[in-house]
Parts: sequence; C-alpha cells; structure tokens
Amino acid sequence: MIAIAPEPRDVLVVEDDALIVAFIRTALTKAGHRVRSATTGTAALDRVRRKHVDVVLLDLSLPDIDGLEVLRTLRAERHDVPVVVLTARSDPADRAVAEALGVRDYLVKPVALADLCRVVVGSSSRTCGDALPRAGADNPSAPADGRGRSGGGDPRPGPDLLGRHR
Repeated sequence: MIAIAPEPRDVLVVEDDALIVAFIRTALTKAGHRVRSATTGTAALDRVRRKHVDVVLLDLSLPDIDGLEVLRTLRAERHDVPVVVLTARSDPADRAVAEALGVRDYLVKPVALADLCRVVVGSSSRTCGDALPRAGADNPSAPADGRGRSGGGDPRPGPDLLGRHR
C-alpha cells in the first residue's frame, strides 16, 4: 500500500491533457488532497506566485513554455516548492537538467497511479488503497477491487494515469 500524508497537500497539476488532469485529480482528491490545475506554464507560474502550493506535478511539454523553463523560473525566483516532473519525455538530458534544478522526482508516462501517489504524499502511516479509482460505469478499466500496485503482497499491477493496466 501507498502512504498518505497525515495532512492534506495542496497539489498543483501542470498538464494540458484534460484526461490526465481528471484522473490525477480524482485519485488525489480521494486521498484527501486539494488539487488545482494549470494547462500552461504561464498559468502555473502565476498560481505559485499568488498561492501556497505544497507540491507541483509538472509536465515538460506545455503549449506555451517548456516545463524545464517553468522549473528554471521557479528556482530563479527562489520558490522552493517541491516539483515532480511527470512527462512523456524520457531523454536523459531532460532528466539531468530537471535533477540539476532540484526536482523531487522524475516520472515518465505512463506511470502507475500508485507511484504518483507515493511521490506526492511521501511517507506516513496511513495507506491510500481506497484512493485509487474503482471499476464501474465511470471507470471500467480500473481494477474491480480498487487496488493499484502496492509495494508488497499484491502482485497485480495497478492502473496507470489513463486507467490502463500495465
């Protein structure tokens, strides 16, 4: 099982794909977190400048500003918010730049929802198995028991960001 933070986190999802945002929002909201989204780098920078954010989930391929430039700007402006890169870009050069700019983690899509939950919430004593989407009319591709990949006893893979099984 994956740990949930004892206190809700304010999560900013910077992603221009509405389906991915909706899936992340559903899972993290069910896990007790407050989720906001931005579809552009400009909107993300504005949000971080105006409001408290506990963690940023940042796609690198944005329609206006490259995600690495968003990250550079955040660091240049001395925003120390933890950033988790969530991208389809697996180029080692992108990863190296992001790591040099101090990202908390670098996840390449498709990513297991349980892995995403892990990097957002960190470690704690509660689990978030119930936070994963359940199969049903609104999400027929999620596992019927609602469980995703756990670090231990359940060998069945959980859904990725689009609800597909890996």
